[in-house]
Amino acid sequence: MDRFELIETIKSRGAVIFGTGFASGMFMQILKERKLDGRVRYFMETAKSRETFYDLPVYSLDEAPLEQGGDPPLICAAVHDAIAGQIMPVLEKRYGSRAVWVYPMLSRLAFGDPIYTGDIYVKDVIAAQPAENRWITVRYAALCGYRAAKDQGEAVTAYLKASAGDPDIGRRIYIKTQSRFSRPQTAEERLKRLCRISDDIASCGWKADPVLLDTDMRVIDGLHRLALAVYFGIGSITCELAKPSALYDSLFTGKNRITPAAQTDAGLTEKEIVFLDSMRSCLATRAEEGRKEHEKR
Repeated sequence: MDRFELIETIKSRGAVIFGTGFASGMFMQILKERKLDGRVRYFMETAKSRETFYDLPVYSLDEAPLEQGGDPPLICAAVHDAIAGQIMPVLEKRYGSRAVWVYPMLSRLAFGDPIYTGDIYVKDVIAAQPAENRWITVRYAALCGYRAAKDQGEAVTAYLKASAGDPDIGRRIYIKTQSRFSRPQTAEERLKRLCRISDDIASCGWKADPVLLDTDMRVIDGLHRLALAVYFGIGSITCELAKPSALYDSLFTGKNRITPAAQTDAGLTEKEIVFLDSMRSCLATRAEEGRKEHEKR
């Protein structure tokens, strides 16, 4: 099912959204923009963590109402790919072809097809981000913390210096900040996936899907890929550019972008905030090194 068929099916049959994290909120915002939020019946989770989400009831998988008569709604799994492998087999077993993984469609649903595809310097993407955002820095720091036990080099050296004898600080900040808009379990799985991808790159070389930006250079999809590119000294990566959308700020709030207020809300200590400021400088420096290396080739 492509995104066009998805929308038409929701119009005619309605939807149940599986998940109550960032991806499901993004999906609901997209449906609201299309005036289809009224077609959503309720939300589902494996185990219920809240009573309502977007003013609709939340049910556990075992407590979900039985659908009576007519065409039953689509079961739209709005979950990150780090946990989709655990969720989709369960939903497909229970709901068959009604279960659809919508996460890969979200960016295209919100921003449409890209208007440009080409290589862009990683340094330029990093430099274009607002100074208050730490969402790439958090991913880069967690990655450096993981690679510190495996690698040597300037990136690891800078991380260990900034960590001031606390090598777990990058992982800890990642879990704290990501858990503000997803379950801690999902945050853990996302970090594990980032680490696995870094092992693959270290063994087999760079290979990644394009990063999606809008023409204002705001990141839509690919934060982990950008962190990986900076760490491994990849000077230039393939990017897709989409038209700017009024949806951007409602989809990617300060909580997602890890602004100073979001850092406080996530419970970061003063030491952790100072560390992030230091790692932002390390990120920019490493990205510039990658550009220079690319130009030498």
